[in-house]
Amino acid sequence: MLPSNVALEASEYVAALIPKAQELNPNVTFREESVYEIKADDNSYDLIFLLEVLEHLDYPDKALQEIARVLKPDGYLVLGVPREPLWCCLNMARGKYLTHFGNTPGHLNHWPSFALKRFVGKHLGPVVESRQPLPWTQVLAQKR
Repeated sequence: MLPSNVALEASEYVAALIPKAQELNPNVTFREESVYEIKADDNSYDLIFLLEVLEHLDYPDKALQEIARVLKPDGYLVLGVPREPLWCCLNMARGKYLTHFGNTPGHLNHWPSFALKRFVGKHLGPVVESRQPLPWTQVLAQKR
């Protein structure tokens, strides 16, 4: 569906997941890499998607600094995270993770929408658009 001059690349931290991802997406190049150390030159990408990652990171500020490094000037980041604490409430309503008050194991950071927008604006650039399809927050930010 994309024009021939568009190339897609994807990163995966867990090497064992790459073969299945490659099988499901044969026209996408996959690389094993950390969001803290992206194997690309400065100013390489026009657009980066970071979906359901930021809440799992020990150092989300370092991740956004690395994304800013590889994103071209005026490039865009599409970022999505669970909308906390709504996410926890919905987990509890379905009887999940009750002993953790609905917090999904592995979610180290909780991002209310206002906090996510402020965080992205501080570390990357202005949030151009924000949407909240239940139960996520998604933002489109432009590198300054």
